[in-house]
Amino acid sequence: MPANTKLRDARLSAKLTQLQLAEECGLTEIKISRFETGRQRPLAGEMDLISGVLKRPVKKLVME
Repeated sequence: MPANTKLRDARLSAKLTQLQLAEECGLTEIKISRFETGRQRPLAGEMDLISGVLKRPVKKLVME
């Protein structure tokens, strides 16, 4: 599974670390890392949380 560079780039643009994003979303840093590296796909609810924190539409954060 390819890395989710869109998610990583959006997080970096927001000037957040993986830990900061995880804490704001109520997720673990490990999950954010796995989402970004493609080792795990986020559930729809998790993507909604991440999208809200990053202030970007979900479709701009997911791999196509």
